[in-house]
Amino acid sequence: MKRRLKSKEKNNLLSSAVIYTIGLVLVRGLGFISAPIFTNLLTPADYGITSTFATWTLLMQTVFSLYTQGSLVAALKDYKGKEYEKYVSCILNLSGVCFVIFGALFLGNLGWISRLLGYTRFIAVLLVVSAYVSFVFNFYQVKLIYEGKDLQYIISSFLVSLSSILVSYVLIRILPKESAVDGRLVGGVIPLLVITVGYLLIQYRRGWCFYSKKYWKYAVELSIPMIFTTLANVFLSQIARLMLQHLVGEHEAGIYSFAYTLGEIPSFIRLGIFNAWLPWYFRMISREENISNIVNMAKTLSRLFCIIILGFIFVSPEVYRILSPESYWEGIPILMYIAAGMYFYFITCFYSARFQYDKKNQWISYITIISAAVNVLLNYLLIPSFGFMGAAV
Repeated sequence: MKRRLKSKEKNNLLSSAVIYTIGLVLVRGLGFISAPIFTNLLTPADYGITSTFATWTLLMQTVFSLYTQGSLVAALKDYKGKEYEKYVSCILNLSGVCFVIFGALFLGNLGWISRLLGYTRFIAVLLVVSAYVSFVFNFYQVKLIYEGKDLQYIISSFLVSLSSILVSYVLIRILPKESAVDGRLVGGVIPLLVITVGYLLIQYRRGWCFYSKKYWKYAVELSIPMIFTTLANVFLSQIARLMLQHLVGEHEAGIYSFAYTLGEIPSFIRLGIFNAWLPWYFRMISREENISNIVNMAKTLSRLFCIIILGFIFVSPEVYRILSPESYWEGIPILMYIAAGMYFYFITCFYSARFQYDKKNQWISYITIISAAVNVLLNYLLIPSFGFMGAAV
């Protein structure tokens, strides 16, 4: 009987991984299908702006929200039923209050901040809105993953991605050519705004709690370390785009951004595997199952992903040429470096899952911050001489 249960758990993990992966391929695949459309509608400089906008959105949503979703893993273990839903509503309100405070400070200094970022005032204001709706949507997605609701996760992701592409395309066609980048950015925010309103209404009906000292303290203690972890991960994965923009120009940033977008194809599978792995792992470890079962599964998944990375390195140059005009082709050589980085990041996820379960989030921060510091230093030294190739290395 025990062996049968373990086999069932293993099959559930693999089936969930397949569902997540197929779903993410469909969702993210929309981005690649639309890539030729937007690379022809937007100049490399405009494409660079949309990329750096996404980076600043991620940075702002992480800091302004206090990254309260970082406490959801532990909360699932410590709170049950109605109390868990009240906790979720309460920390959403905590993040909302922080967004109001930080957002007011940002808008109060809009002039010099927009000049610093190199954006128009309109794009700078849109950045605040984008950060909040992106936070709520990401919070909702993380909650679905930890609760093992794979189909809901995939459906919501697909609808947001598809509607973002459609709305952006319509706006770009309607607006004057010089405002094409505004249409792309607004088109990405509108679907997130709609789903944010809907999710908040549903969550508050499930369990309302505006303020609780216990809940806010619990969330802050677990989430603050994850802010530094997430910021460090942004530096590791995206700071090169910002440094390219400021050190060598929008053109190089645009080339690198498109290559990085294609280079992230293996991350669909990585996310699919780990979205299934996390709830499975938390169930197994909470039952004190045989650790060798967990280790063996981790080895199997690691070898599988290694094979996927090698296959990607061989076929990606041709895919790159198909999806982009010739003006972007100089970015092909960096695909190999990006793919290798994806594999190393895959390996770290096994360890970070255990740290989160044990409420030792600070250790994830220490390790990631050191890596990010090395990354920024190397970018600063290599980008001025080698451009986007230096950023990839």
